[in-house]
Amino acid sequence: MSTGKSGRPRQPKLKAEITGAAAKDPGRYKDRKPSKKVRPVGQPYKSMSEAECKAWADFVETLPWLNSSHRKVLRLTCKLESDLYSRDEPPVAMYNAYATRLGQLGATPTDEGRINLTEEDAEAPADRFFTTH
Repeated sequence: MSTGKSGRPRQPKLKAEITGAAAKDPGRYKDRKPSKKVRPVGQPYKSMSEAECKAWADFVETLPWLNSSHRKVLRLTCKLESDLYSRDEPPVAMYNAYATRLGQLGATPTDEGRINLTEEDAEAPADRFFTTH
């Protein structure tokens, strides 16, 4: 039975705060609680190639809302990126799959325009742990 709501997936609260969506429509996110079980995205899988690990590090640095629930799609995205750059003429379907995975991670140009990071959010993630105060 349909609830009348759009089939669009719900955006995590942290991402909504970073992109400014929560400020634009605070009522939509006021009762949304972040999961208490969320862990950092962590290190790349041991089976990943060097190129895939570099892509992983780049995504983790540029997309601060990624967490452990993104690991599988992030792995696939890194694999696709590595494969795209290692081929002379990748098939169009590979580009489409890559673009889809970027969208699932919130890394598309559309999402980029909505990101509203504070200075604290914009610092390198490791700086929060290794800076002495």
